Amino acid sequence: MTFFLFILVAAFVADYFLKRRFAGWMTFFRVVSTICILAALGFWFYTEADSNYQAAQCERRVERRFKPQALQSWATNLMALPNGFSNGPVCIYRHSDRETNAPIYTNLPPGLYGIWNHQNRPYVSIREARAGKEGYVYLFWGSGILGHWGMSIGSPTFVPARTSDKMRLWEPGVYFWRDCQ
Repeated sequence: MTFFLFILVAAFVADYFLKRRFAGWMTFFRVVSTICILAALGFWFYTEADSNYQAAQCERRVERRFKPQALQSWATNLMALPNGFSNGPVCIYRHSDRETNAPIYTNLPPGLYGIWNHQNRPYVSIREARAGKEGYVYLFWGSGILGHWGMSIGSPTFVPARTSDKMRLWEPGVYFWRDCQ
């Protein structure tokens, strides 16, 4: 019992003297720790909450994983599939004027999975030709808070209607677009 009482008293005495001796260093450590935590939070907000940063990252990943011609080939083959086609896990809706709009079930190119870290695959739909405009495949990622970004892919002669000032041509018929907050 005396030994434990001695240890307890020694701990309080050491704590008192160490606090007085290293008080300046403890203040410095607290300031540096606070700055590091704030910098980490700032970096997180910059990377995760900035939708333009997220969109640019997705565009770079697509450009690294694909050749534009491969995406065009996939898109034109997808547009040729009949309504109700079923041979894969991904549901793709065809937006048209017809009431018999059965979804198409098919595969996505493997590189489209994991482009955005918060969504495994993009939302994909087919926009059919209307009023002299070509049909195209419409892919997008995003959320209600961050906004949306994606691609419009058609034949090499395809030119989408300008819906955003942040539209960028990758190759003829393949466009990136952003509708970010």
